[in-house]
Amino acid sequence: MPILNPRPEVQLTAKPLPGPAYQLVRFQVDDPIEDAALETAAVAGLPLEDARALVRTNLLHYHLKMIEEPQGLDRHLYHLVGNLTQHARIPIMTTRMDWVIEQLKPLTDLKTALDYGGGGGRDSIILANLGYQTTYCDLLNGFTPWVEKRFSARNKPVEIVDVRDLGERRFDVINCMDVLEHIYDLEYAVGDLFGHLRQGGHLIAYPSFYNSWDGDHVEKNCGYRPYFVELVAHIGLRLVARAGEVYHFVRESAPETPSAVERETVRRELYKHSERLSFQAALKAMAVMTNDFAEPALSTLIDNLAIWRLSRHRLGEKKPT
Repeated sequence: MPILNPRPEVQLTAKPLPGPAYQLVRFQVDDPIEDAALETAAVAGLPLEDARALVRTNLLHYHLKMIEEPQGLDRHLYHLVGNLTQHARIPIMTTRMDWVIEQLKPLTDLKTALDYGGGGGRDSIILANLGYQTTYCDLLNGFTPWVEKRFSARNKPVEIVDVRDLGERRFDVINCMDVLEHIYDLEYAVGDLFGHLRQGGHLIAYPSFYNSWDGDHVEKNCGYRPYFVELVAHIGLRLVARAGEVYHFVRESAPETPSAVERETVRRELYKHSERLSFQAALKAMAVMTNDFAEPALSTLIDNLAIWRLSRHRLGEKKPT
């Protein structure tokens, strides 16, 4: 790897993150930038100075937009560095887990945890350090070996499973952060989450239903934001608490069918409810536009009609009910 030292005149600093989440996930030191460099060096087998240069390049390019994307680097390694610098770039992605930790603290009978759509593995590390038998799942690809190396560098026994290979397994806790906004068929994903929760199991979810305008978030999913809680309550996920848009649900019903069968049953029920809720939201947006045209109402109309159309298509129906 070439030695990178772009823009030496730019000083990069980040404050240590407060709360228990960062202490559970940090590699060695409190400084988020230096910690990212230390972990990069350990995971990638790089000299520390090279790792520091790579972290610096990532921050200047990905976060501050001051330089062009570097060429000739392993793209999966560079993606990992982007995950390791999240503590410095977007502290809330770590500190919001402080609330999750408080939610889970009194639930001493919970043993197993699934990090659904685990990405760079941050939350899997937190869950493992909390003492859970932790399973990381995602659509496994060329990036996965770097996540595995991250767990190995910390000596964390986190199991790695493709999300399509979970089979009939059910978990005490499922963590699903920054996942649902990326999935076009949200009803399928929620059905899958439900099908892998045991009775009395807890779902922690943060669906970032905002349009990123770069293709990263599915645009229509913005429509779910006002009625997401109502939607999942319809299938038996009771809201225990929320902090902003981080939700804590519990499943109260006992499974009556295998996980895959339950997922498809719940999925269809969600389509029915999505169809009703999205159509109602679209009608309200139309009423607003009739009285006084407003761009937010138009966006709401478009998003909800897309949800309605998907639901109708999945249900095989042609007219609203």
